[in-house]
Amino acid sequence: MADALALADVEAVGADLKIQTCSGTATLSLAAEAGAVVLVVTAPRLGEDWRLPRWAVEHLRDQCTRVLAEEANLRLEAED
Repeated sequence: MADALALADVEAVGADLKIQTCSGTATLSLAAEAGAVVLVVTAPRLGEDWRLPRWAVEHLRDQCTRVLAEEANLRLEAED
């Protein structure tokens, strides 16, 4: 059985999450566009796995709810 990943060192900065990794700092953020929700991940190295604490996942859930509402408003505005 593989060793469990240690919890990542995570900080909420506004709507974003900054994650300290062994190779640097990664950032997760969400944005809304008409017809889409954009997940932006910047990471010093692709292919790393992160074990996020529960509060960080709840933060992402809240941001998903926010950007889905923004996207719906943008879509309605585009239809007008």
